[in-house]
Amino acid sequence: MTLRKNYQTVICLTLSLVLGLTAANVCFAGKGGNGGKPGGGNPPPLPNIRYTITPVITPNGGYIYMDHNNDAAVVGWNTIDDSGLGRRSFAYLPGISTTQAYYLDDPILGVSSIPNGWHTRSAIGINNVGTIVGNLEPDGATENITERPFVIRNIYDPTPTLEVLGPFDPLADRESVNVVNDQGDFAVLSERGPNGGYPDKVYVGNLSAPGAAVEIDFAVLGIGHLDINDGSFDNLKITNQDANGVATLVGVAQDGGQEWIFRTKLDGSSYEALQLGVPLFSDSAGTHSVSSIAPAIDINDDGDVQLSISVQSAKGKGKSNTYAAIWRQDDSAIVKVPGANVTDSLYAMTNSDGDFLLPDYSTDSLWNADWSASNGPIAIADLIDPSDPNRSLFNGARELTDRDATGWPTLVTNSGSTFLVLRPEVAASINVVAVPEPTCLVLLGFSGLVIVSRRSIKVF
Repeated sequence: MTLRKNYQTVICLTLSLVLGLTAANVCFAGKGGNGGKPGGGNPPPLPNIRYTITPVITPNGGYIYMDHNNDAAVVGWNTIDDSGLGRRSFAYLPGISTTQAYYLDDPILGVSSIPNGWHTRSAIGINNVGTIVGNLEPDGATENITERPFVIRNIYDPTPTLEVLGPFDPLADRESVNVVNDQGDFAVLSERGPNGGYPDKVYVGNLSAPGAAVEIDFAVLGIGHLDINDGSFDNLKITNQDANGVATLVGVAQDGGQEWIFRTKLDGSSYEALQLGVPLFSDSAGTHSVSSIAPAIDINDDGDVQLSISVQSAKGKGKSNTYAAIWRQDDSAIVKVPGANVTDSLYAMTNSDGDFLLPDYSTDSLWNADWSASNGPIAIADLIDPSDPNRSLFNGARELTDRDATGWPTLVTNSGSTFLVLRPEVAASINVVAVPEPTCLVLLGFSGLVIVSRRSIKVF
């Protein structure tokens, strides 16, 4: 009888221990050793901000995002031809509507001087003073045949006016103003004939005298037959002017079968280029090379470029990993983005405050240069207000602005036929307590129940 009682006691305690360990494993698995990173260490307290989500409706549903400014104003173009005109550009201007984007020719925006028989095909860039740039095409024209560059100097003016620029190359068939900074520096992509048929050209100038724009000499970079993909508008970016009044242009170019990322100062004082796939350096991890610029190139006002680096294993088994990296302008060094995981954070988007958006295979994260230095990157989903009715719409972020008064950036992301704007708000009071998931509570509760139930087990 004593043996039976002890035997049952051992069984109950053993079952309780197994269930308890299982519960602990379910609850806390993957939460060790990596700060605030999802899947790593005991999470630190959350910062005292929460993101609120605003869904933005675009004209006729489908859209392609092209650019944003620090007010989270967004420009792009519509993918659904609802008028027979062809592709049409749109703008989202929070000062006009926080929930609706409009075609550039919508009377609500009041843009004047659009040439008769033409429409704004693509809005490609917007700066922080409200300048919008892009291209026009004839109404009903076949796609990618005839395009002319335009600028709206200030969309916030009571009566904004569109100006047609160029031609910069009199023989060009398609020209677009792709980027513009806050000081009016711009870059034009100029193309002749079918894509790749003739070398593309890039002109840079300032809106104070657009006719004085000059062509970039890519031969200095060793790039001969320049080809910048017509659809890759994100493959040209420009900084604001530095302390010397000079901006930096960065882009992706092809020459034959080779792809390059280039960086040049607009005054011609500096030219740099990296060839994709060509080894940069080797270390104990393997051989490092630029693998891609996907999904888009990004640059901050220091001229630092974000890109993806592939590491070919030194062990010779053909295995390679990828990580998000920074190509610094001050010393041309290539360093890993803070908080980026190899194979997860394949690229990063940045702002001019040193923050990084880290899109991962599993969870998009944010690296705030101040808060994350002590706490690590944090899952964006953890920062969304739990009571936000639009919380379920978030499935990943795309871009980030510079910080606002909260010390955190606004985020822009895709979401089906709408896009989302996530704005930070200071939370009045936050008590962060790790709450076990329901599975954890059931297992922990049942393991305790086994112990309690031991007292009521009938012993024969």
